[in-house]
Amino acid sequence: MGSGSILSVSIGLVPYDVAADADITKTPEVLNEAVRHSGGSSKKVTKLTGELTGVTLIVSTTLLKTLEASAKSPINIPMSILYADGSSFSSPGWINLAEHTSMENRVDVSMFPASGIWIQFGI
Repeated sequence: MGSGSILSVSIGLVPYDVAADADITKTPEVLNEAVRHSGGSSKKVTKLTGELTGVTLIVSTTLLKTLEASAKSPINIPMSILYADGSSFSSPGWINLAEHTSMENRVDVSMFPASGIWIQFGI
């Protein structure tokens, strides 16, 4: 993934403001494990979701309602993210919302790519 601050996030084709202190964490796409057996060991590969967590968005009441609708969507929605280093990634998928803080109008979002992979574009 990219590096540096997050400049923008789009969910369901709607752009959202990102908190300046947001630090996004991405789970790996695969987990490699060694499985011991009598002949030595074998490699076990488990595909993971490539989930992005720690995406803190600044939302108005209207944008929060739009975000909640995206979280309830039964179909995959388009998602994209732009990093300060200029790299952009996108994927269709779904989101989970954490608690919304009314004082700062912040909400934490987890983003799940349907394929488990974020595609880089605009290289």
